[in-house]
Amino acid sequence: MKINKWIPVVSAINLALLGLAIYVLGLYQHRTSIVESQTQITDFSVLEVNYRKLGSSIKIAYNGKEYYTAIPIPYSKRKTMNVEKLAYYYDAKNDAIFWESGLNKRHVVFFFIAFLFSLLLWTYPEVRKGGKR
Repeated sequence: MKINKWIPVVSAINLALLGLAIYVLGLYQHRTSIVESQTQITDFSVLEVNYRKLGSSIKIAYNGKEYYTAIPIPYSKRKTMNVEKLAYYYDAKNDAIFWESGLNKRHVVFFFIAFLFSLLLWTYPEVRKGGKR
């Protein structure tokens, strides 16, 4: 009896994408609750800004610590934009600072759609029949 090597591979891909989608959903819900229940931080200073085409980062000093956080692509492209005026929030549970819209519903939807597309791997003949056509 020949063992189908594709079943564990496809199962691992499906479980990894499902786990990632659930993680991103949980992070989105956690950060949304922080934005709704807390006020933005105001007593921080910008130490450096790293501009890149596909998303930049900013180094912030807050409560005696340094944090890196992503800044949105539209602000990344315009070096003259004042990144200090963006709304930043502190996540005490994860000891992190994030931009208000740093994680949005698009990310959650993307990972769940990626998981759904990964389910299509089960339709390939190699997976269903163990490599026999």
